[in-house]
Amino acid sequence: MEEHVKPAVNTLLWSIKFTDRHFPVLDAIERAGADYIELPVIVPQTETEFLGIRKAVCDAGLAVASVVTVMSADTDPGRPETMQAAIDHLKKAADALGILTDGGPGIVCGPIVGQLGERPTTAPSPAQMHTRWCRAADVLVEAAK
Repeated sequence: MEEHVKPAVNTLLWSIKFTDRHFPVLDAIERAGADYIELPVIVPQTETEFLGIRKAVCDAGLAVASVVTVMSADTDPGRPETMQAAIDHLKKAADALGILTDGGPGIVCGPIVGQLGERPTTAPSPAQMHTRWCRAADVLVEAAK
């Protein structure tokens, strides 16, 4: 059986918030041979905006394969005080994916096990890292429910 690679383009190349002003690039992505796009879900957007994006993506002959998000200091899954915010953030990303794929399959991806760009002043001990990873794993399990 012959397999066909279905390439995707990450639209973070254009913006952390994909909007109608980016719709013209969709045709260029399709002409370049891509089948899918990955959309950022980093800053808040409405269901209406996501529905408009889904329509534009479909009209261009593409599909959404995944959404990419990042965790901030306010949504760091490794810190106990922000674990619930991390769960809420990931669930919003999953909800956006559901809208963008019309309930079809897709992936929520990105650096989602810790705060993007965090640079501690001292290296955490192995026990501290283990604790952070366990918290992040708990967040991912809860967000997936």
